[in-house]
Amino acid sequence: MVPTWYEEIKKFYALDPKFKNVVIEKLVNANSSPEFELVDGIQKYKNRIVIRSDEELRKRLVNAFYDFYIGGYAWI
Repeated sequence: MVPTWYEEIKKFYALDPKFKNVVIEKLVNANSSPEFELVDGIQKYKNRIVIRSDEELRKRLVNAFYDFYIGGYAWI
């Protein structure tokens, strides 16, 4: 099962010209920008998922990860 936020990130990349350029560059030359990588269509920078200016998507991601850990209190 693929989380909905995963697909939302991919859609965001498709609409953002800056992301499109990085993806195209990596597909053409895998050695370009070594700090960036593509993993299953998700762009990562130094092993972290890249999300830029979509504040609503950022909020949904935080909520998804918070909810995943039993309301965020799994460590108590």
